[in-house]
Amino acid sequence: MNAYRLITVTIFLVILITANAIAQDKIVRKELLTANVGTRQIRNVDVREIDFHPGQQ
Repeated sequence: MNAYRLITVTIFLVILITANAIAQDKIVRKELLTANVGTRQIRNVDVREIDFHPGQQ
């Protein structure tokens, strides 16, 4: 019976870890700054913060 419980707990933990890893695959991009500079050759500048989770590149 103890082996059955150990296997059940192990499978449960693997599912939790996998679900957590899948949930963290989304890359979050947050707009930080947009500066319009008129009709010059550079029209605007866009600055963003990008959060990477462990294992993301």
